[in-house]
Amino acid sequence: MKYSKPLIYIIIISTILKIIIILSIYNSEKINYWEYGIIAQNILNGKGYSLFYYEDDQVKFEYNSNSKPYPSAYMPPAYVYYLIPFMTIENNNLRNILFLLIQIFISNIAIYLTFVLSSKYFDHTVGIISASLYAFLPEFIYSNFTPGTTLLYHILTTSLLLLIDNLSNKRNLFISSILFVILTYLRAEFIFFVIIILIYLISKKQYYPVIIISFIVITSLLPWVYRNYTIFNRVIPMTTSGGLNLYRGHNPYQPGIWADEKIADSLNKLAVHKDYEIKMNDFYFAQALNSIKENPLHGLKTTFVKLYHLWFINPNDNRSLNLLYLIPWIFMIMLFIYGMVKIPNKDNLNYIFIFLVYHSIISIIFFSLPRYQTMMKIALLPIISWSLNDISKRFKKPR
Repeated sequence: MKYSKPLIYIIIISTILKIIIILSIYNSEKINYWEYGIIAQNILNGKGYSLFYYEDDQVKFEYNSNSKPYPSAYMPPAYVYYLIPFMTIENNNLRNILFLLIQIFISNIAIYLTFVLSSKYFDHTVGIISASLYAFLPEFIYSNFTPGTTLLYHILTTSLLLLIDNLSNKRNLFISSILFVILTYLRAEFIFFVIIILIYLISKKQYYPVIIISFIVITSLLPWVYRNYTIFNRVIPMTTSGGLNLYRGHNPYQPGIWADEKIADSLNKLAVHKDYEIKMNDFYFAQALNSIKENPLHGLKTTFVKLYHLWFINPNDNRSLNLLYLIPWIFMIMLFIYGMVKIPNKDNLNYIFIFLVYHSIISIIFFSLPRYQTMMKIALLPIISWSLNDISKRFKKPR
């Protein structure tokens, strides 16, 4: 990729802006690392890869130095181990500042990769527009200040999209296979994308990449599967949160619900068992399947509701209703539709379309949150940026 002075300016201005936000308006003392951080703390304090524990007649998972948490497979391990170096820093403020600075560094990589991806599909101008959108849209800026997998997901998926359309190149094939593994360890549901890609490659009669990808992915995931089997005496492909996520997408109420009072009571009773996560997972699976069987029409309706949440807004989540989030997204949707109509040759965008279909399928199977939409949007930027560039050209044409 040739040297691009505008791209350098975008990265510098974006970095300065984010540092100003940290210094002026962001409370770096209060950062929640969620379940990932709690598991990381448990590992560092000799409690192993663990999360939940039973205390005061209820299930808990907040970090407690005196707790005896149960072994866990609730979260996939990649982000947990990513956080461990940060958790070794005892000074909370120093840890959080370092974390945020690393986040900014990762976001700069994402800006660059977004530029490269859009330039590859279209041209340098579209790449600059795409990099600018990623650098300055509020929701992408916000992802810098929230612990979670989004930024890492963005740099890994853009890297994959850059390589995956040329798997006849052995280097691309090997790196793509490794990226499949890392992404699955980062987001367990990504295994569905791997499966979709393998099916697509088989349809194209590209059998050699199918064999290599399958071999590398399966052998690389086996250590985690083996670890889970030795602890839980059951094959757990990736996580014990699948049942919960299925229930959150298939319940008698609305997508995203965690539990009603009856389910919460049942879970507290299960929490006395050391294999709580297994029992919880089975319980949620049973509740989800029961909901599907008892009211299939409700399930069909919520399919469209979940797609609406992914591709437009989730009115039940205040984050979706924030104008800094909502207004840019409305314009992005219109620009995406414009691009889908106007882009003359879409054949080279097949893997982007597969990526978007994958996110839609995951939304249907499980549910959608605003951050899942943000994770998906990285693949929309090339098309949206092309649309902005095309509209700009049309305005500049002499009448």
